[in-house]
Amino acid sequence: MKKSKNFDDIYKALQAETAQALPQSLSPAAIVQSLESVQPQPKKHRAARYASIAAAVAVVVIAAAVGLRLSGVPRSDSVISAPRLPQSAQTSAEAEDAYLRTASYAEIENFFLEKQKTYKAKSYADDMFAFNFNAPKDAVPETAYGTGAAPNMAEGTANSGSAPAAGDISGEVRAHGETNTQVEGVDEADILKNDGNYLYIVRRAKNAIEIVDIRDPKQMHTAATVSCASESEMRSAEELYVYGNRLVVLYSARPSNGEGAIDMYRACYAYTVENLKTAVEVYDISDRTAPRLCFDYAVDGGQISSRLDGSTLLLTTTYSVPIYKNEDDMKNACVPCTYQAEEKTRFSESDIRIVSDADSTEYLTVSRLDISADTAAPQTKAVLGGGEELYCDGESLLVAQTDFSELQKESETVQNDIARLTELHTRLYAFDLKGGIAYKGSTQIQGRTLNQFSMDSFGNCYRIATTADSGSIVTVLSKDLKTVGELGGIAKGESIYAARFMGDTAYLVTFYQTDPLFVIDLSDPTAPKVTGELKIPGFSNYLHPYSENLLIGVGQDGTAAGANGHLKISLFDVSDKQNPKEISKAVYSGSSVSTSPVQNTHKAFLTVRESGEFAIPVQEISYSTSAFRWYASMLCVQDGKLQITGTYTPKADGTELTRVTYAGETVFTLSENTLTAFDKATGEILSEITYNRDASGNVVIE
Repeated sequence: MKKSKNFDDIYKALQAETAQALPQSLSPAAIVQSLESVQPQPKKHRAARYASIAAAVAVVVIAAAVGLRLSGVPRSDSVISAPRLPQSAQTSAEAEDAYLRTASYAEIENFFLEKQKTYKAKSYADDMFAFNFNAPKDAVPETAYGTGAAPNMAEGTANSGSAPAAGDISGEVRAHGETNTQVEGVDEADILKNDGNYLYIVRRAKNAIEIVDIRDPKQMHTAATVSCASESEMRSAEELYVYGNRLVVLYSARPSNGEGAIDMYRACYAYTVENLKTAVEVYDISDRTAPRLCFDYAVDGGQISSRLDGSTLLLTTTYSVPIYKNEDDMKNACVPCTYQAEEKTRFSESDIRIVSDADSTEYLTVSRLDISADTAAPQTKAVLGGGEELYCDGESLLVAQTDFSELQKESETVQNDIARLTELHTRLYAFDLKGGIAYKGSTQIQGRTLNQFSMDSFGNCYRIATTADSGSIVTVLSKDLKTVGELGGIAKGESIYAARFMGDTAYLVTFYQTDPLFVIDLSDPTAPKVTGELKIPGFSNYLHPYSENLLIGVGQDGTAAGANGHLKISLFDVSDKQNPKEISKAVYSGSSVSTSPVQNTHKAFLTVRESGEFAIPVQEISYSTSAFRWYASMLCVQDGKLQITGTYTPKADGTELTRVTYAGETVFTLSENTLTAFDKATGEILSEITYNRDASGNVVIE
């Protein structure tokens, strides 16, 4: 192989640009030698292989020496390629790291084409998903953002007169329940929102949003219904936000089936994974009786989570690239896209990071929207690597993803595969949110996260708790993702069931047969240490700070033999970090089994700030009678003891009680079929809205 004149030219240009001698490893001779050392391939592929490697080496050389971004490749297909940011707009926080790098569209396409050829499941997937190779390309207009196309509007207009409309909320706003969030001031989406005068409810069975006027709890009524139906696709309402006079609805969206039957495999795969999108609709609800659509936005992938900081919405999704498509459609689908006003736009090259030793076919996408605006105007980032759990404090965004790279390596024995399974790692991606979205970097941490409460930011550090085969681990990172402290070997053989970071202290619950509550001192980030441990029967799934020295645990009661199936609320005194104590507990043991949705989602936990009370939905099941009972239980702490202050039992409707909230002196419980208002002091039912009844008045479960 002869030395290429192109390499000579590149070398000379770089040397002139940097005005200094370049490393010998970047010399033309060294590059040629590197190419010639590649293991020989079949003759018909060798030229292409050398060409792709040469192009990659040349690009890396240029990027390393003069810091240039990888240039884009114009496309002629139906997807709009977003304009690339000018070099001056790229911040130092978005520099490449050892794990992730930028890449051109062409490189991304080539990666997925090679992935398609070598994917291990391809041998049997050819038959199962053969329709994908013949599927038509998506047809989308070749226009870009900023063309002035108006979004679709829902029926109804905002109140424009001087007299208040029926849905106006002017006047006193009563004390009311709010969604239980991880970070104060950073809202999280939920199926129920409350502003003191109205409740906003996701009615999944009806696929609609109900706005309920609760100003008179004895005559609460539906003020408006927002249909989530779409002519162009199947949309399912998932969660919502309310911010002032804005309603934000989050959907999962799939293409409409169209007419006629569809192939079973296409229904199971193409309509659930391949074409899944997450959609956002933003409404003006100045008049609660007539919501008006301001704009909608969608992005490829299923939702991971979202946050609302003021009027700034952060939305994350995980997008699975359909590697079974034909070559042209593969190229069209290998980069995530956004959708607005019938326009489909690719993420720009400068906003994508790909894994250096890539094997994943999933992207993590991040979208930033201003919901107070009249158009989406999104800012976006994407990482080829996927995501699972999210932490956000308004300034930083952390996304954790289980790293399966070790499992994807060749292994000689099943025993080795199993051993590697117990030693999974977490890949942590970090973004700076100050003034936009800037990619900060990534790092790998031993073990697996439990949920969003496994991550935290405090002072100049990030903290993360993981479960590993060697025991649970608490890792402290600097804001540039360098490990500054680590504590491992906590409760080997047990898994983390709950985690909570509070200031310079972490609390972990692990479980095997008993419930150890660990108190971990993080005041010295470089030397975290266990200062206290409490072992009691059962376990906690959720930890909630009641005060500086009191911690609430929601989980299962138990004996020395393990959990006994009864819901338990624990009150922990953690004033002495070396000697935590369970000073009180409430066990719901009146049935065979009792549980609470709080064990699965912290959003079901209600805090009544004015009185210091809190409430949870409770489910009781009696095996002997096959009876189910759902109710809300209100508790408080009096003289260091848990006291039940109220029980609110709605009429049985056959569906699980999922949320409890309050406004003034009224408590509301929500199930799929019924919204019930109670007098807080007496527990008397004041009114109810039952959504599904037949002609005889019987509840019908949709």
